[in-house]
Amino acid sequence: MFSSTYREARQRFLDTAAAQELAVDTRVLEGVDGLEGETLATDVVRIGPADAKRLLVLTSATHGVEGFCGSGAQIALMRDDVLPALMDKLGVAMLLVHAINPYGFSYLSRTTEGNVDLNRNSVDFAGPLPQNPGYAELHDLLIPATWPPDEANVAAIRAYIDMRGQWTYQQAVTTGQYTHAQGMFYGGAHTAWSTRTMRNLLAEYGEPCTAIGWIDIHTGLGPSGFGAKICVGDVQRARRWWGADVTSPSDGTSMSPGRCSIRCGRRVRMPRLHRSRSSTAPCRSRTCSTCCARMSGCAIIQTRRMRRRPTSAAGFALRSISTTISGAA
Repeated sequence: MFSSTYREARQRFLDTAAAQELAVDTRVLEGVDGLEGETLATDVVRIGPADAKRLLVLTSATHGVEGFCGSGAQIALMRDDVLPALMDKLGVAMLLVHAINPYGFSYLSRTTEGNVDLNRNSVDFAGPLPQNPGYAELHDLLIPATWPPDEANVAAIRAYIDMRGQWTYQQAVTTGQYTHAQGMFYGGAHTAWSTRTMRNLLAEYGEPCTAIGWIDIHTGLGPSGFGAKICVGDVQRARRWWGADVTSPSDGTSMSPGRCSIRCGRRVRMPRLHRSRSSTAPCRSRTCSTCCARMSGCAIIQTRRMRRRPTSAAGFALRSISTTISGAA
């Protein structure tokens, strides 16, 4: 089910679709070959009732190298014998978009053939682009002239963090930038092929629908084996749909592991749920659970239980069909 290369993953996806007698809509990235000389393409399969007005979209490889997990989940869904009857019963269709960034998937890169981070590419390029002066200040340290970075480079980054703080550093680096085409988290100078392709797919397959849910499968954040649910946008609506443990970078509940902000030395892992005196919700504190409890009476909800019962992407998608129905009502 899980593959070692993009070429293998794509062939598995196509073979599974053929075995299940599912039609494949292929969009080829012209003029660019894969790492092994293979054709680069986004392949799309729609499953479920033809007249469904509610659609669940599942995409893989937005950040190309992260596509192996999403590809495996999409293949598992096509092989699931229970799924068609469930979708018929609920009146929901599913759109599997395999390898929306085929170049990054093939070359084991986060970015596209133009070094574009697709999560920073959906902006209006006809107007003023978002500014990120913090990144410009750091660019030469992040992409040094010599590799690996020397001790002076490492010390300069450490000094920046000590002076400005980890949060300021993370925001400057990861928010996205549109000034350094060879830099990190580059949003591009125009709409990328992958973004145009995704917009076309949503227009074509989503036009007759009254409600659309979208799960974009990534890897790298959250505890090992746990499906962390992250949303950028209407977080409250997402929590009504997917549950109270949905986190977001916009409110500080979704972020990479770091150290406790009051320098006790303990690791802080996000996302996590805390129970405060007034409610149960994602904790916005960037302190460890011990310091958070000492300062505000916050008590961490046991995430070990969730880790012992890891959520597969396929199982999560199945449950998502039901929550899409109730959430869109």
